[in-house]
Amino acid sequence: MYVKYKEFAKISLLLSNMYTLEVDNFLNAKYIKRQMHMERLDNMGYKLLSILMQKEIDFKRLEHTTKATQADWFILKKSIKNENNKEAFDLLFKGLYYSIKSKNIKIINVLAALDLDLVDMIGG
Repeated sequence: MYVKYKEFAKISLLLSNMYTLEVDNFLNAKYIKRQMHMERLDNMGYKLLSILMQKEIDFKRLEHTTKATQADWFILKKSIKNENNKEAFDLLFKGLYYSIKSKNIKIINVLAALDLDLVDMIGG
């Protein structure tokens, strides 16, 4: 992917993809498994927002990103004690699936930003 000067949408997506590669290939990941799931959950919000910034929105990519990250949520959810936080994330994913399916860009945008705040709440 080549990026021209001031193509901020492409730069944002490229950085998000680079971060995904960095997290997925972290050498000592086995020692900080919970944190790795948190990083992927956090990165989902940034990646969804980056995809939404593109001239042509790739809804399949939005769906894939959400589905892949939900697998991390299912693992991480077991360690979350606050039931409200669990329910908030479950509703977040449900909302993402419905809004991606209906191609509701405004709601996807809100939910992607909400993801970033929710991760801060459980990341402590």
